[in-house]
Amino acid sequence: MMGNSHFRYFTLQKSESYSMKYLFTIAFTFCVTQVLGQKSITINALPDEGSILAKNWKWHSGDNAAWANPNFNDQNWTKFVPTENIRSLPQLLEAQIAWFRRPIKVASVLANRPLYLNIRQIGASEIYLDGKLVHKLGVVSANPKLEITRTHAEFIPITFPDTNQHVLAVRFSFTKANFYYPGTGRSIFQLRVVDIKESGEKLFTKSRQT
Repeated sequence: MMGNSHFRYFTLQKSESYSMKYLFTIAFTFCVTQVLGQKSITINALPDEGSILAKNWKWHSGDNAAWANPNFNDQNWTKFVPTENIRSLPQLLEAQIAWFRRPIKVASVLANRPLYLNIRQIGASEIYLDGKLVHKLGVVSANPKLEITRTHAEFIPITFPDTNQHVLAVRFSFTKANFYYPGTGRSIFQLRVVDIKESGEKLFTKSRQT
């Protein structure tokens, strides 16, 4: 009997040890994932040509003003890369109108600094930061008679007030009435964050040295 009790006690201890290790592994993995995730959405510095935000986007077909809200839960939305050709996302072509969302953070050196969003697109869009409209490029509509696309590049001033996490949301339309030539390879939506002042000063310095 003593031997059986000792065996059960040893087995229980071993089981608890495995459980603790398992819980620790889960906790550690979660922490690492959170840290890496925070790093991936943080802009620490901007090169002269700016930084293209191609990753960490999600999209959903339809049109709902609540989707601009930074607190909206987009967990079930579909991940995608907006810099790809629209032919790679036939669901978006079929939807004609949709929303994109992406979390974003900036390092302290970029907080409260006048920056610009350089946008190229094939359709029409409205850009929101934390639920507030930043700019409209064209007229977004699922109705081809009302939609006005705007495809040329545009610079939009923006300032991130702190180093906290913010949310960029884009209301986007590209109706079936639009002609699209696949050979152009144009991105669905390309957003580049640019520090024009810094880039301009570097270019001015280089021109004086040559």
